[in-house]
Amino acid sequence: MNCYHCETELIWGSDNTFEDAGIDGEGILTVLSCPKCEAYVEVFKEYDEEEYNKLFECSICGEDTSEIDYDYLVSTDHLECVLDVEQKKIDSDKKEKATEEVKEEVEKEE
Repeated sequence: MNCYHCETELIWGSDNTFEDAGIDGEGILTVLSCPKCEAYVEVFKEYDEEEYNKLFECSICGEDTSEIDYDYLVSTDHLECVLDVEQKKIDSDKKEKATEEVKEEVEKEE
């Protein structure tokens, strides 16, 4: 999104729930700023309750993350879920590499 005054690309500052911002209803308040002219932009996006609840859903396990401390989240996913996925990928890569090494050894012996 570009600044309305100078057309410079805006920089994201934060996202806050309406509740955190002291606003009635369900939604997200996004704060943006312009690095060139220092304009300040607030974007309000209101959601119905179902849409809003989906914003705080772990895309890996599907559980609600709205009450989880930000220190334990990666975006809106549980940190534990993300780490599990990464570890499975690492394990799979290691297994694949070991299989390739065994195949290479067998080919050398032939």
